[in-house]
Amino acid sequence: MQAFISETSLDQYRRACAWTASEVAKAASRGATDAIDQAFDDPTPWMRRALGYTQAINRTGDAVEASLYTRPDQSIVLKYGTGDGRQVRRPGDVGLARDCIYVPHWKNLQMTQGISRNQYGNVPGGVAARLAREAAGTRAKRRVAGRWGVYKGEVEVGGFRLMGYIARPGRDKAPLGKNGRMITVNLGRPRALLIAIDQDS
Repeated sequence: MQAFISETSLDQYRRACAWTASEVAKAASRGATDAIDQAFDDPTPWMRRALGYTQAINRTGDAVEASLYTRPDQSIVLKYGTGDGRQVRRPGDVGLARDCIYVPHWKNLQMTQGISRNQYGNVPGGVAARLAREAAGTRAKRRVAGRWGVYKGEVEVGGFRLMGYIARPGRDKAPLGKNGRMITVNLGRPRALLIAIDQDS
């Protein structure tokens, strides 16, 4: 410090310290962002905006401080990639709902709704909200041919009765018995789309 000040001034020394601290925080932010690509499969642009930094702006006192921080919403997701032990995901942390965690059944979503994973391997935006509206009785103005109806209720999965959003098969007339009496029947069985669980790890 004394060597630096002897060539310039105390004010310039403080500015140099502030610049150095800011550059270190900026480099740490970039390095940590690059590490997200290694720690998570197909991170979204939103995930890659998780980290930020503050510059050192106090150039008049003896203390110089710059910081690296994680944005609150993204920090909820990032916690699943930190630590040595298993991380427990609870309702309200992150996901499709705040009162429970919905796990997608991709085969049924594709078969009954024509929905596949987006480029990041997630449920496309707006899908959960549309299923909730349909289950509540609000139909879309433009109906998609071949798409099954949706309701919210219980369905048996692996021998357990679970709550979730379920696709309802279409119905049509079919003959019954020897006399050929026509009755309305389901053209398939209900299919689970999103299943509610208490927590995930």
